[in-house]
Amino acid sequence: MHLACSFQDSNERHGGIQVIGSHWPYYAIRTKSNREFITHTSFLGKGYDSYLPTYTAARSVKKGVRHIELPLFSGYVFCRFDVNRRQPILVTPGVFQIVALNGYPTPVDEKEISDIRTIAECGLPAKPWPFLQQGRRVRIIGGPLRGMEGPVEDFKGSLRLIVGLSLLQRALSVEVDRSWVQPL
Repeated sequence: MHLACSFQDSNERHGGIQVIGSHWPYYAIRTKSNREFITHTSFLGKGYDSYLPTYTAARSVKKGVRHIELPLFSGYVFCRFDVNRRQPILVTPGVFQIVALNGYPTPVDEKEISDIRTIAECGLPAKPWPFLQQGRRVRIIGGPLRGMEGPVEDFKGSLRLIVGLSLLQRALSVEVDRSWVQPL
């Protein structure tokens, strides 16, 4: 599986529309079932900075194997916007709700989004993973993920770095070379 991402840089124009809210934090938007791509595209069309991390999965079909792109965090899209002007977000096709704690929309940790983008851009195969509260924490000292920190797990003979989104209690894993790892 290969991780990819789709996002609009906040300093660019999308389809001739100036991107809205480059200085606002990302919020997690819960989508209706299987509507992540529609919602993401709609946000981009409205000029918002939207981020939908995806990965490629192999699926068996009658004529062999088909590779399909799936959301890394099923049911969620990330979008930057002014939380005090959230009505255009809420009426976007596919939106179910904005993730909130204690009834108020809660931003996603910028470091966590940054780590996910780093993994998406490095080209290493990644996939969804159960969220880990604890684990053997390491620092990556080599390779394209140099400087990242997090828990690792041994899985089928390989070492996997786990990167989580604490707000959603979800994570992804990426295989790393053992020589890149330094215990903390």
